[in-house]
Amino acid sequence: MAELRDALQIAIQRRLQVAFFNSGDGLGIAYELEQLNIPQVIVMRLPVPDKVAQEFLKYFLLEFTGGKSLYISVRNAREQLRSLEQTHPCASWLPVIVQNQTETPPTWQSLGVISFCPYQGLAAFGEANAEYFFGREQATLLLVSSVNRKPLVAVIGASGSGKSSLVFAGLIPHLRRDTINSWLILSFRPLKNPFESLAKALVSAFNLEDDDRHLLEGKLELQLRKDTSTLQTTISRIQTSSPNSQRRLLLVADQFEEIYTLCSDASERKIFLDGLLQAVNNAPFFTLVLTLRADFFSKALDDYEPFGKALQDYQPEPHILHLEISMSIP
Repeated sequence: MAELRDALQIAIQRRLQVAFFNSGDGLGIAYELEQLNIPQVIVMRLPVPDKVAQEFLKYFLLEFTGGKSLYISVRNAREQLRSLEQTHPCASWLPVIVQNQTETPPTWQSLGVISFCPYQGLAAFGEANAEYFFGREQATLLLVSSVNRKPLVAVIGASGSGKSSLVFAGLIPHLRRDTINSWLILSFRPLKNPFESLAKALVSAFNLEDDDRHLLEGKLELQLRKDTSTLQTTISRIQTSSPNSQRRLLLVADQFEEIYTLCSDASERKIFLDGLLQAVNNAPFFTLVLTLRADFFSKALDDYEPFGKALQDYQPEPHILHLEISMSIP
């Protein structure tokens, strides 16, 4: 509590106006912090599942950023929680405002912030949201360091822990600002057909017209299925076509567990993984980053020995497991 109080004191000096608490004792925290004179604190009277808190915050911000008053926004958000009361009794009763009576309730406009709602809910932050992605600076720098040192970097974390956000809103914007290395960044999700998804990502580097692009995607998909050296040779072709012949290429395979959940053909999966491994082991100036749910890590280690060995050799990056995404509004 002392650390929280000190951190909030600094935030108040920087003009903190509204604070949200989803904790086991929301009212208790609010009263303990009363001496800080935070203008408005929105808390939950009793402990609630994350789903309830997230739904309330989503509805509140939609109302508040749309121009409604603080009180009306809270009231309308509470009304929306009624739909959850079958599984979470009294959900609409739990959110409450603890206020400093001497302060005028703020409006979204009076906070002097952006004109739209930056809250992502359970959706991942993308590169376009990097401006509003806070709280992962240390993890981002660790990931940048790994990408600069290793040809294979696996970001392992629980579902919803922010793996994709860390890569797309943390790592990638940082690499684009790199003044030493010139990075070309491609990304894909395996989905049901990882060869097709990978082919589309690779062909996007050539900036072709639609007809030519579709034709090349089809040809490259077939080649990826037949020859495990295709990815390596395509990477070389992409790098050679770049003005900078030593341009570094980052390939992001997001939600890599789809290799196991959606691609049911073990022989296809083996060919696909062999292609990735050949590029990782032989392609210069190339790094593969994959995000993987922690509950599929043992599957990745045991399903195909060469790929499992590569994951162990390059030491996956589990540093986001115990970090939570935080988004602050200046």
